Amino acid sequence: MTLAGALALLRRFWWSVPIAVLTIALLATRATLADRTATLRAERDAWSSEIRRAEQLKLEAERRYATNLAQAATNYAGRISAMQPIIVRSINTTREYAQTDAGLERVREQQRPR
Repeated sequence: MTLAGALALLRRFWWSVPIAVLTIALLATRATLADRTATLRAERDAWSSEIRRAEQLKLEAERRYATNLAQAATNYAGRISAMQPIIVRSINTTREYAQTDAGLERVREQQRPR
């Protein structure tokens, strides 16, 4: 094939060159896009598991706090009732003591009708 024949073919099929370039660019873009999509999916899964773990830790901390608070109130009422007798002076005092088991028994004794 001579140079003139090659130029004649190129003039006849000139449109195939841009299509070939665009096809190669499309294939390269699809591979890059698939890689980025897989990376994003992996990051999303990792963050989702971290968020679930953080929520679980938060719930456990709230449970511990509630347990510690109840235990502290019980210990406080026990120590106070052992040190001095309960003299009910206000409704708030009655409510505070009535929140614990030890205080509830002593407050009930005071509230019984005679």
